Amino acid sequence: MDFIALDFETANKARTSACALAIVVVQGGEIVEQKYWLIKPDPFYFEFSWLHGITAEHTQNAPSFSELWNEILNLIDYQTVIAHNANFDIGVIRALATYYDLPQPKINYLCTVQIARRTWKDLSRYNLKALSDEFQIPLQHHNALSDTLACAKIMLKAHETLQVNSVAELCKSLNIKAKKMENVF
Repeated sequence: MDFIALDFETANKARTSACALAIVVVQGGEIVEQKYWLIKPDPFYFEFSWLHGITAEHTQNAPSFSELWNEILNLIDYQTVIAHNANFDIGVIRALATYYDLPQPKINYLCTVQIARRTWKDLSRYNLKALSDEFQIPLQHHNALSDTLACAKIMLKAHETLQVNSVAELCKSLNIKAKKMENVF
């Protein structure tokens, strides 16, 4: 079971306003790497500090997304990426890559909301907090690294519940297909 989990926090409603990103690398069903970056958002104003606690002061000297892109791309390119509400996070990647004229990553991606709904059909809620509570996963909600770790652990819990050995087997078992940012694999 190999995949990359990620989560963005944004400063405001603009998809280009990423102010934090976390990536968790899972190989062989184990978390092997964790990365967290504060990012100087563009546009540089904060509507959502009340939600995630990140302010202009935290990010004023942080690198821009474009300055981090090579490191991020080296982690996610040609990988299966998962996120909770993946359309949001993938939308942020697309918007940032377009905004900064960066190459779009070549990834397959899956959403742990969809995976959870198909794996545990009897639950009443599938948001990150509810699933973390259900599976006793520590969560400091809206902290990008905590959210990403929870997402990865939910994916690993689905792997365990379904008794599958790979992301491909999990998808087949649940009758879902990974979406593609680029048709590469």
